[in-house]
Order: sequence, then C-alpha cells, then structure tokens
Amino acid sequence: SSLVFNPEVSKRLLEVAQALPDEVVDESPVIFGAPDDVIGRIEEYVKAGVRHFISPFFVSPKLMTETCKLFAEKVIAYFRERK
Repeated sequence: SSLVFNPEVSKRLLEVAQALPDEVVDESPVIFGAPDDVIGRIEEYVKAGVRHFISPFFVSPKLMTETCKLFAEKVIAYFRERK
C-alpha cells in the first residue's frame, strides 16, 4: 500500500509531538532533525549493532524532493565516506 499525505493528520501529529516532553523525544526510535542530528542518532544505533534502517520521510509532497536530496547529500554521504 502507499502512504498518502494528509495535511489534517500531519497537523494533528505535529501538535501531539510538540506536547511531548524532551526526554520522551530523545528516547524515541524515530530519527528526525537536522542532518547532523540524524547522523548522530544513526551512529548511536550503528554502535549498538544496527546495520539496516528504514527511512520513510513523513513530509509533505512539496518537501519530499528537498528532504531526500538533503538526506542523500549529507547523511548518506557521511556514512559512505566512513567506509
């Protein structure tokens, strides 16, 4: 099945997420943020032995291309250089 972007659902999810305490967000398995934040979180999982990740980008269609490009240029490039 495919995911369909729903602005109302996204707005509600953002409201709920903003109400969460920082410690809950910090311990969440969901990785998000600026490229350096994402890299840091992925590094934690790699150190713990994780080797495979699923990367669904829950962003609006308007931001999808930019988000994927940023992820490829910063995050994927970072881990490629480490090999």
